Amino acid sequence: MATYGVIERVRDAEDERRIVLRLTEYGFQVVKAADQVVAQNFADLGISDDDASQAIALISRLRSAVEKARPVRFDLPQAPPRAQDSLPD
Repeated sequence: MATYGVIERVRDAEDERRIVLRLTEYGFQVVKAADQVVAQNFADLGISDDDASQAIALISRLRSAVEKARPVRFDLPQAPPRAQDSLPD
């Protein structure tokens, strides 16, 4: 994206080892144009701004809950023998 001028890389003033990525003015224009396309697509589908906002909020909450959830551990049942393993020699 830096190649296309959407973002720029800048050294962190406090820690020269870090490189900060930030949108350029052109990058902000790209984001604005993309937002307009998404809004138009929702409108074409009959989805109101309020419905879209609620859906996005719900998806964000679900994603957050999944990230915080402890992984479930379970043992798989014994796999059946493969057909090739059961052929006579």
